Amino acid sequence: MASNVIENEQRLLELAYNSVRKRVADALLRLQERYKEEDKKFFTMAVPRDDLASMVGTAKETVIRTLSDFKAKDLIEIHGSKITIKKTEELESMLKAGYKNVVKNCQKKISVTSKNRKQR
Repeated sequence: MASNVIENEQRLLELAYNSVRKRVADALLRLQERYKEEDKKFFTMAVPRDDLASMVGTAKETVIRTLSDFKAKDLIEIHGSKITIKKTEELESMLKAGYKNVVKNCQKKISVTSKNRKQR
């Protein structure tokens, strides 16, 4: 139960501080982690854009633009509603940079809050 709370708290922080690109990358990687078959080189899944937008916390149009950008960078392939992740490592590296920024932002907020409390 405690790990579930921590995981949910982490996801809320990511929604608040990560860019849409990082959140879309995270959603795709989570889907891949959950549903990828071991013997397949690439992960392909039909994902309604509305569902992906709900996972990411943004509008469907924003998800579509982000996916188009990922496709232009050859990170994914899109065929109708099917998305194939081609470059998992590059999506993961996008997230690692985002996680460092989330931690920095949280540390800054904690520091500012602590200073404000001391001044009172």
